[in-house]
Amino acid sequence: MTTAASGNRGPGRPSTGGPKLKLMPGADPGQKQPPAAPSAVQIGGGTLDWDNQPDISAVGLAEWRRLAEQFRCDPERFLEGDRQGLVAYCTFWADFDAAARDIAENGLTVPGRSSADNGRGVKNPNVAAKREASQQLRLWARELGLTPNARTQMKTARQAAGEDDNNPF
Repeated sequence: MTTAASGNRGPGRPSTGGPKLKLMPGADPGQKQPPAAPSAVQIGGGTLDWDNQPDISAVGLAEWRRLAEQFRCDPERFLEGDRQGLVAYCTFWADFDAAARDIAENGLTVPGRSSADNGRGVKNPNVAAKREASQQLRLWARELGLTPNARTQMKTARQAAGEDDNNPF
């Protein structure tokens, strides 16, 4: 008489008493190994070449150089895959700086140019430009880990990953 539990048993096979467990890769030398996961360097490219400076405004380039000076000693901090984000950050910094300088020079209001606004002051368009550049700067600073909160989150994520390094499951 055959029961449902032993129905999977072939002739001459002993019952295992439960479901068949899979061994982890590397546990059985005859088992095919899965392809190796790409390393972080492969995913983001090599270390960022700070000397390969982007073609951006002088103010943006000054910010690039400031970041280079600050992070050159930590070669794994930024990779070539981060270049576009850093260029965007530096470009928005230049936009923010230009808008802030114009506001400082011309004020929050400027003479109107249209016939309807002729002779009266209107809001300086650089107020909106500065606000938009500021929003983009915050976004990119967070994305690149340039804010205190983003650095704390990066540390927390690294610590969480490190805690699981010894867990085989």
